[in-house]
Amino acid sequence: NSVPTANAGTTTTLTCAAPTATLSGSGGGSYAWPGPSITGGGTTANPTVNAAGTYSLAVTTPQGCTSAVSTVAISQNTTAPVPTASNSTTLTCAVSTVALTGGPASGVTYQWSGPGFSGGTTSQNAVATAAGTYTLKVTDAVNGCTATAVTTVAQNTTAPSPTASNSTTLTCSNLTAALTGGPAAGVTYQWSGPGFSGGTTSQNATATAPGTYTLVVTSTANSCTAAATAAVTQNTTAPSPTANNSTTLTCSNLTAALTGAPGAGVTYQWQSS
Repeated sequence: NSVPTANAGTTTTLTCAAPTATLSGSGGGSYAWPGPSITGGGTTANPTVNAAGTYSLAVTTPQGCTSAVSTVAISQNTTAPVPTASNSTTLTCAVSTVALTGGPASGVTYQWSGPGFSGGTTSQNAVATAAGTYTLKVTDAVNGCTATAVTTVAQNTTAPSPTASNSTTLTCSNLTAALTGGPAAGVTYQWSGPGFSGGTTSQNATATAPGTYTLVVTSTANSCTAAATAAVTQNTTAPSPTANNSTTLTCSNLTAALTGAPGAGVTYQWQSS
């Protein structure tokens, strides 16, 4: 009887995408496969293995002749990629998107996830539209292994708290009213209203007409805006004077009593004509 020839087949590599391998033995008869980890079919020509190492095959004929041992080396590549994810921008009232930067630059596929995006999520970089945590999952193109990295997008959309006031009533003698705004720093100013004397882009302004005045302030840190109002009132109602007398000057009446009104709330100045 002849001795059979065992052939353990060709080598293969275990990966994250292919965690098991099927060996391709031949030689006929019965098969015996010792090795690091055989999960099934250990007495067949094609056992399944899930660990790297050397697997040996011996075949035996029905007549009891056993072959020399044939070996096959199974290697493993389960090295995960090393991703990075970062951003350098804060969302504000003026900045509505943030650039997310991922890595590595090649050899992997990309998948971003997070609160909100403008555009695609399967490229190295992405554009975020909302605050929160963003995760980049990369998959190695060779072995299918994955890893993740995270970056946090911050947001500053806190509006300023403006104030606007005045303590003056426009009258025939007070022709302007001082408008006082706030806060004193960290914002730009824009006053609007019925009438001004001078500029309208400083903290304070001067009103020349009655009505509602609005101060809009814009934060220099995040460009957020808010408004406050102040009312300017006016009192230009003229008094209603009267003047009379009931006496006629004669040789015996050398003076006449003049009677004026109103009796209070005014000053008086008599003149002759």
